[in-house]
Amino acid sequence: MKICEARVIVLTGPTSVGKTTTAFNLVDTLGASYLSTSELIKKSSTRTINSRRKLQDAGDKLDRETNHSWIAEEVRKQHQKNLDLSIIVDAPRVPAQIAAIEKLVQIPVCHIHLNARASTIRSRYSKRNRQIDLDLQISEIQAHITESWHDELSKIANLCVWVDGLSANEVSEKIEKYLQD
Repeated sequence: MKICEARVIVLTGPTSVGKTTTAFNLVDTLGASYLSTSELIKKSSTRTINSRRKLQDAGDKLDRETNHSWIAEEVRKQHQKNLDLSIIVDAPRVPAQIAAIEKLVQIPVCHIHLNARASTIRSRYSKRNRQIDLDLQISEIQAHITESWHDELSKIANLCVWVDGLSANEVSEKIEKYLQD
């Protein structure tokens, strides 16, 4: 399924809710490009980022240095390279980053917030095997300020999807249906 016009599809949600899996599914089904905020942070940092805390702190630094526009600038660059291609952004963490994307990018922006019960998040996190999260409890990740914005992000999203009990494909299908309407 290819959506008829290029747009930016922004995925937000708590750690372990399924944003990256959903993003890759959407890239495949929509023929879109993929932009990882984590990878952007790592590329822009002069230090090695080998832990979630360092990643979060480096993202906070970029926000301060760019007034939250670092993601939007990269989205604009990607869009200029291919005007017909949608871009899946995985995953801004604060509302000001979304606002910067909406302000700086000249194509439609669709903000989708994924959410789940705490028990689902804990279960998914316990099954993750990401080097960056080794030796961290989910409660330690959730204690960071960027993880406190999820209620606000859900309020400003175009679509909120509760993923409890849904497969990754079912989550992606809900989003695809919304994008077609």
